[in-house]
Amino acid sequence: MSISYDYYKVFYKVAECESITEASRQLFLVQSTVSRTIQNLEQELGCTLMTRSVRGIRLTEEGRILYRHLQLAFAHINAAEEQIENRMLLNEGQIRIGASELTLSFYLLPILEGFMKRHPKIHIELTYATPENAEMNLHAGLLDLAVLGSPLGDVHDIYMRKLLKSIFILIAGPKYAELQGRKVSIEELKDYPFITMNKGTSVGMLLDNLGKEYGIHFNTECEVGSMPLLLSMVQLNLGLAFVPEFHFGETQKNAGIFKVDLVQKIPDQYIYMLMSMKALVNAATLNFMTLLQEYEEEK
Repeated sequence: MSISYDYYKVFYKVAECESITEASRQLFLVQSTVSRTIQNLEQELGCTLMTRSVRGIRLTEEGRILYRHLQLAFAHINAAEEQIENRMLLNEGQIRIGASELTLSFYLLPILEGFMKRHPKIHIELTYATPENAEMNLHAGLLDLAVLGSPLGDVHDIYMRKLLKSIFILIAGPKYAELQGRKVSIEELKDYPFITMNKGTSVGMLLDNLGKEYGIHFNTECEVGSMPLLLSMVQLNLGLAFVPEFHFGETQKNAGIFKVDLVQKIPDQYIYMLMSMKALVNAATLNFMTLLQEYEEEK
């Protein structure tokens, strides 16, 4: 059975007003149109829904059953419309973002701060992500977008927008002073111990990619889960490490950590925004993307 929504809307208003005249006024319809609509609905359902008299209309038992169900249905419709309006006005809603430690600390924090000031009623769900699990979660609808650093590996059906360049450098502690003050080739580093981050992270993937490019099996002494821990281990002379340049500051220099001047240029890395090409984009995500663009233009 496929009955016009307009039929139900007219019946509901007549039953609510208990008057065809008043219902016609509120619906901006002539009375004959309202009466004909009720008759059409009764024909479709095969029963009488209301009786008419000089005192107005009175619902039959079938009419009361229909009216009770329509009360619930229209309440749900009105609630849905109100909720959608609130989401479009950003009075409610959520955005689910996947990010790495690198992108969160270096790039996302000031943007998140600005977004939360603009839209305090939007709930933000921030999840640690690697390129591999970000792709999976974007396609599964568990993330609205991800902000990750390259290298990203192979991703499929993912929209990627380049946001910012991220320069990587090689650092070492005072134990490896023979590498300081001169040009060092990547081939010279094959016997040195390296500290890196977990598989799937941009730091871990960079070392793997350099090894493949130069045919070197780097001596990875340890894989760690955070950048502060990696820097602490370099400071303790436990190995060399590739890190984003912004992590190398006065604190590290004062601790005796130095930048190794390489002969070869480390390939430029970038921070990307990733989204599933098959996903529907909600209003909160669109506004966050606008803020990302504003941040790019300021840079």
